[in-house]
Amino acid sequence: MDAENPVGTAQLNESPAGLDGRTASDSSGSLGAVSVFRLSREGSVGLAPPRGTSRSLESAKSSTSSELSEFFTSPEGRTEPVSPWLRTVGSARWAYRSAAMQGLSFRFALRCTDLQLGRYLESVLRPLRAPVPVAHWYSMVTTSAGRVDLFLDYERVAQLSDSRTAAEWFLWELNRAVVEQSSEHLLFHAGGVQAGERGILVPAPTGSGKSTLVAGLVCAGLAYLSDEVMAYDASSKKLLPYPKSLNLKRGSFGLLPEVERVVRNSIAAAGLPPAEHGSSASATRYVSEVPVSPSDLRPGAVGSACQASLVVVPRYVPGGSGSLRRLSAEEMFLALATNTVNLDRRGSEGARALGGLVEQCDGYELEMSDLDQACRLVLGLLDGSQVSAAGGG
Repeated sequence: MDAENPVGTAQLNESPAGLDGRTASDSSGSLGAVSVFRLSREGSVGLAPPRGTSRSLESAKSSTSSELSEFFTSPEGRTEPVSPWLRTVGSARWAYRSAAMQGLSFRFALRCTDLQLGRYLESVLRPLRAPVPVAHWYSMVTTSAGRVDLFLDYERVAQLSDSRTAAEWFLWELNRAVVEQSSEHLLFHAGGVQAGERGILVPAPTGSGKSTLVAGLVCAGLAYLSDEVMAYDASSKKLLPYPKSLNLKRGSFGLLPEVERVVRNSIAAAGLPPAEHGSSASATRYVSEVPVSPSDLRPGAVGSACQASLVVVPRYVPGGSGSLRRLSAEEMFLALATNTVNLDRRGSEGARALGGLVEQCDGYELEMSDLDQACRLVLGLLDGSQVSAAGGG
């Protein structure tokens, strides 16, 4: 366990460009440059404000009156410099406005001056549509030079060099905001699927194959809850869905026919360079991850709140035989605790909730190498065929 990432402060994926400075650019030129105003590698999706910054969603809301007053009034009656928000968002002409959306407790909408960018993000965000009042607005303003300014309410989050970088950064920023605004729940860096009334929690660090496993299980008929952030409501003992598009990495693209098709469509929609020799596989060298809507994997795939029943901790072992091992209560508690995003913020209440989750679930470690085999093993836990083989009874 990393000394800088103690139990209860698990982080989600790093910022898209892996940035820890004010400006940076990818050495290959594929990501371009980005100016960061309040995000850095440390605390990338944790609840604590990023190091070196002090503003959060709440401070963004409270800054509204001060930023406006800086423009409209001054003690001497002089015209003050225009704030970044008024200079860009306040005068923008919107080509795209989204419907209301909700990720756990975070209610938001998106508007863009670039219609193509807006429509692309709409396809990615469609599973989050909800008939709720909008509490926060994301605004993306594309300049004549192609740069994109990203705002959350009245605060500028980042300046990005192009629309592709802006889309990637926005999706990461959205995960951060959902985590920050949903702290009443116990939050996990985990995937989740649903089988009838039973929920399966898949906690694991980045690179363990959890998104690929979740995608395979959805294609096999289970309902999709999330691939990266899962919430547990201790009062109802239910897992709550955050059905964001799955982020599938390059190594997953060829494992499922559905994913291969979506990769081709996503590359075209994002305006990325075309494939060489007509091969979608060669085009994937331009991207490391592709957001895949659960409905692209299987129509009607999104699940609902359900009782937590199983905890499956995946561990990718190249060339491994593939196996299940039943976890003791202590092992399951540790596996969950090390992948909890906000356990430190929840204190003793969070520890009790985590203990309750362990009591109501069976836990297994899944060593996986082949996706089809891994899916069969998990499905076997649901019908009982793999329980005895894994050491259960």
